[in-house]
Amino acid sequence: MEKIPVFLSSDDNFAPYTAVTMASILMHTKEFIEFYILDCGISSKNKRKIEKEKDFFKNFSVEFINVDTNKYFKNLPQTENLSKAMYARFLIPELKQNIDRAIYSDVDAVFTGDIKELWEENLDNKPLGAVPSQRGRFNNNYYDYKKKLNLSESHKVFMSGLLVLDCKKLREENFSEKLLKTAILREEFDQEIFNIVFENNYKELNVKYCVMYKIFDKYYTKEKIEDIVKNQIIVHFPGGGECKPWNNPNLKSAEYFYNALKYTHFKNDVKKVQKEFKRLLKGGNTMLQNIFSVRNIDNHTSKMVTLFGIKFKFKKTATKKDIENLQNEFEKEKDELQNEINTLYNIIRSCVGYDLTKYPKAQGKLRELHIANGYMLSIFDKVCRKNNLSYWLDFGTLLGSVRHKGFIPWDDDLDVGMLREDYEKIRNGLYKEFEKYNFVFNQGVQFGNQILRFEYKGSPAQIDIFPYEKYYKKINSDEKNILKNKINECYEKFFQKYPVEKLRDGEISFPVDDLLKMEKETVMENNPEKVDAAVFQGCEFFVYHPHIYDNEDIFPLKKGEFEGFEFYIPNNPDSYLKKIYGEYLNLPPKIAQHYNIKQKIKQFPEISTSVKELQSLNSQAGKDYEII
Repeated sequence: MEKIPVFLSSDDNFAPYTAVTMASILMHTKEFIEFYILDCGISSKNKRKIEKEKDFFKNFSVEFINVDTNKYFKNLPQTENLSKAMYARFLIPELKQNIDRAIYSDVDAVFTGDIKELWEENLDNKPLGAVPSQRGRFNNNYYDYKKKLNLSESHKVFMSGLLVLDCKKLREENFSEKLLKTAILREEFDQEIFNIVFENNYKELNVKYCVMYKIFDKYYTKEKIEDIVKNQIIVHFPGGGECKPWNNPNLKSAEYFYNALKYTHFKNDVKKVQKEFKRLLKGGNTMLQNIFSVRNIDNHTSKMVTLFGIKFKFKKTATKKDIENLQNEFEKEKDELQNEINTLYNIIRSCVGYDLTKYPKAQGKLRELHIANGYMLSIFDKVCRKNNLSYWLDFGTLLGSVRHKGFIPWDDDLDVGMLREDYEKIRNGLYKEFEKYNFVFNQGVQFGNQILRFEYKGSPAQIDIFPYEKYYKKINSDEKNILKNKINECYEKFFQKYPVEKLRDGEISFPVDDLLKMEKETVMENNPEKVDAAVFQGCEFFVYHPHIYDNEDIFPLKKGEFEGFEFYIPNNPDSYLKKIYGEYLNLPPKIAQHYNIKQKIKQFPEISTSVKELQSLNSQAGKDYEII
């Protein structure tokens, strides 16, 4: 039987979850586990309860190692959900000089497989092994993060919640001191410090060692999810509040936590935590705390001020500049916050016998923008029809047409879809036809998706055009999943080669020909039947879950009402919208977050002038193209 050293770090609040992580490891292995708990303030009572794991398992030992957080981490940052215990892992190689290799795990993780598999991972002479962040899976999307931390573009950002440590090598190269010095110098959290110190110098571990159900639906296809779940070894619960299984027993994958909780003496403690969390959710004080609160942090040397959900941190001995900075930050946010408050008020006012299709139209500048956009779309429609271009209302614009006969009250721009052939005609020169009506053409610079955009000169009115491809092979539901995987492969291949941030910021020009070549090679191969079978979003439209539509969902196009006009919409808008939004007639769960005029309306105070101009131009377009 092999002995495996496992380090966990905890203060008293996290003691119950430390026991759960221990139990989950012991449930799934026959090896002897030497637990070393980095004690950042665990009470004697909770230590005894942790030691009583012996009532359930015999194949382990436990040693508590006192870590003085004030001594080592006095000036390092922390948050409400992240205590200074997170930094204790910096010290592991030095705390037990006789251990040459060890595993570290956060205590908001549970094991669902044998830890021996992780223990036997070959580190290839690297000082540590870690799992690359799954949020960085597509598009090199840690570009801004790496720029902020001064990390190289080639570095894959990794998570610090699960580490396999070559303690001997870490001691030889004095990494504990490097981590502490870097933390003091940079004032970043532990994960950022690890990525700075071990930049391009770690062994990548498989995602099965840090499975996060929370992000499945955003980052993986159904087929990939099934594969990950089948092979998972460790499930992690990142985030706070309802993202933690001890607060939310209905959380996806929480059953793994509760299966392990049975083999601890903390069941009643977790019940109390759940009860208190429910009380806070139901009580009015939670809303008040989200609106305004002040609390001490960093050993009472700083305060965290929360204003309408926005957190500001400053030292108690705040200078005049600190106060000015705080005021400036709040000024930037308060108008958007007022919009959210107004929206919540409208929702409450409309709740009795609520019918979302009767939700009141926007008011003020936002309503003026809706009217301006309506005329702009009417001009777009006329130019398209004159030049034999097909289009259809898409995304929120289509949803607005079906649900509100116009704009969603909290939306602010226009979305249309267009097949690749017509889309390329606009990009390759036909955009000049639209410029006659003061349309400003934009190929995606400053916009992450790199799709085509028309803006009306001197106005926030705009139309985004999304490219779609026809797939000519009849496919069943299983083959649709295969097609999704091919599209994802193309997305990943293209945006790894051309990071979206560089495209968005204009650092590199959008390589359309290269994209279409990759799309043809990766997605369109073995596609010989040449029948109208399916339609999918072009690969420059960067999404994690590509929508695949049956040809009959979209074609033949038909007319739908929008802001007093008729425009083209998909043949089966109900099926189309359900594939994007699910039950689209239900109230969005976070409606206030969508009610956002952005800052652009502030930049264009005279929207009413644009309304009049566009109304006149729409009449002119009708005469130009003899369309009434």
